[in-house]
Formats: sequence, structure tokens, C-alpha cells
Amino acid sequence: MFDLPKVHIEVTEHKAEIKHCPHCCEISKADFPEGVTQPVQYGPEIKAQAVYFNQYQLLPLERTGEVFETLYGQALSEGAILEACQEVAEQVEGGTAAIKKHLTEKEATGYINETGARVESKLGWLHSASTALLTFYAMHTRRGKPAMDAIGI
Repeated sequence: MFDLPKVHIEVTEHKAEIKHCPHCCEISKADFPEGVTQPVQYGPEIKAQAVYFNQYQLLPLERTGEVFETLYGQALSEGAILEACQEVAEQVEGGTAAIKKHLTEKEATGYINETGARVESKLGWLHSASTALLTFYAMHTRRGKPAMDAIGI
């Protein structure tokens, strides 16, 4: 029988001591582990999974939060999901720019498509330009050549 183990969210408390030297009156404060910047925050695995559900599986924000509640007993707020998506977007900016440059300067784009999508309750268009190996995506309020020109493809 194939099955999944029960999964739960692991919470780790980090404490950093602050010491006052009675001789020199200096205050020394321990550092938190790398990446721990807030009193309460989600870790990289939860953020990655939130981005996966929202961006790759195309679950709306509310449903992404509901999936976490169902699977792990911990709902994620829409703000937490959006923040995780923004972090990933910033991390892949260099790769995205390189794909766009390649498609506009080095190789003819073989496939161009647009699909309607709602963004903040308004109809927008998800444009894609691709070759057999690379794909560039961008949202725009317009369709067709004017949008692709504005996007830079």
C-alpha cells in the first residue's frame, strides 16, 4: 500500500540572548539564524508551496489559503501568499530578463498566445511568447500587437 505520512507544520522558536557587561557597559546581542527576520514568519518550504499552488496550479488566493487549512490546519492569509509570490518574482527577475532578451534578440519566437484572466476583478490578458525551450509570460490590460509592443516582445 502506498500512502502519505501525516504532515504537520513545524514551529521553531529562536531565542537570542542580550547580555550587559558590568565592566565596560557594552550590550551584546546574539544573532538570529540567517533568514529569520521577523518575530513570526513562514519558512521557505511553506512559501514555496504557497507559490506553487497559486502560480503553477492557478488556485486563487482564497483557495490557496483553504488548501493550507485543509492539509495542515493552518490557513495562510492572502497577504502572506502574495508576499511569497513577490519574493519568488524578485528571485527570478534575472532569469526572466534573460528569457525576454533571448526571445527578442537571438531566436525568433515561434509561438505567441494570449488568454483572458481576471486580475482584481478586471479582465486582463496573459500573454506568452515561446520557442521550443523558453517561454515568457506577461500580463497586460490589452490584447494583440499593442500589448506585445508594450511588453517588449
